Amino acid sequence: MVLVRKLVRAGPSSYTVSLPKDWIAKNKLEKGSSVYVMNRSDHELIITPHLGASAAPERSEITITVDGKPQDSIHREITAAYVNNAGTITLVGKEIEKKSDELRRFLHDFVALEIAEQSTKRIVAKDLLNLSEVGVEHTLRRMDMIVRSMLSDLAECKRKEVQVRDYDMNRLYFLLMRLTRASLKDKSMAEQLKIDSTQTLGYAILAQHLESVADAAKALAEQSASQLKKAGKDVQELRKHFEIAMAAWFVTPKDKVKADKVARDVAKLTPAAEALRTMAQEIGAIARLVIDEA
Repeated sequence: MVLVRKLVRAGPSSYTVSLPKDWIAKNKLEKGSSVYVMNRSDHELIITPHLGASAAPERSEITITVDGKPQDSIHREITAAYVNNAGTITLVGKEIEKKSDELRRFLHDFVALEIAEQSTKRIVAKDLLNLSEVGVEHTLRRMDMIVRSMLSDLAECKRKEVQVRDYDMNRLYFLLMRLTRASLKDKSMAEQLKIDSTQTLGYAILAQHLESVADAAKALAEQSASQLKKAGKDVQELRKHFEIAMAAWFVTPKDKVKADKVARDVAKLTPAAEALRTMAQEIGAIARLVIDEA
């Protein structure tokens, strides 16, 4: 919402402007309270009730009822609460005890979400992660390395290793979604994470493509040993293209020439396995994203 305020001259060298009443109440200010004005650019000022780092945004408390719900529905509700930066997630219901093992496994799927309390009808999980201490680019680099490892394991027919790495990939993906959502909702968080709104969209899209490549790798690992061995050459080729595309992303400025070559090369590939075709499509999408961002 955009509000228009008129400047009122308050003296020979200053002007005053009224502040919205709702903002005053939300920040618990009153007559005589101090606010701080900082230059953001030649055309922007920041007015904040807190000196230095902005106060942490309020963390929501989400309660999820588990009775009568299938496990996948419960997992989706927990995921939504986590990526929207809930501070506390409480699971309640008469079926808590019966579903306890599965519910605990769900909660452990997320970085820094720890069970603080449990009874026969209630599980309380607290988020212990300080988002301002987590780097977006660092998280993306970790996701990049996991995908590379998964593709190497596939080429060597290490099926179990691929499945283990996919679990780590899922945790990082949900974490990255939290980081991007938090930065969009709170400008001070975006500043602490050192990203702006235009970058945020690119990060989120890249994370989705990386997750899709990992999912395809997991699907391929579930094929028979003979099928996996047969796909080895295609996997090695895709790994090479993936590494070039990601290197083009991380370099400054982004290398759209290399990315364009990857996009053209993977478009020519026609692997037989559906999982391999998905990988090729997602790697091509990463290359095109690099070009868009460049």
